[in-house]
Amino acid sequence: MSDIAKARYFLKHRDSKLDHLETFGLMLTTAKTNYSEIKFRGRGDDQGVDFEQNELAAMIDLAVLSYLKKYARLPDDVTKVLLPAASDEEKRNLAMGWYSA
Repeated sequence: MSDIAKARYFLKHRDSKLDHLETFGLMLTTAKTNYSEIKFRGRGDDQGVDFEQNELAAMIDLAVLSYLKKYARLPDDVTKVLLPAASDEEKRNLAMGWYSA
């Protein structure tokens, strides 16, 4: 399974807006840009979604794609962020671990 297929599989199950992009590089670059915009400009979503939820979603997308680029596989515990029982703090800790791995 290629990197783009793995990324699409994960992003599709997260209902991310990045899964439609054509290349893995474009997905990763867009994830970096989205996270930067949200983090540094403090911009929320126009649809009234909480700022912290936007930041967390962008952080998870960026962390998973960065991990996938570095190791050519999804993180072993990636399914934890898809579980509804996982708290935002757990998701944030997982994403930071993946990004810094």
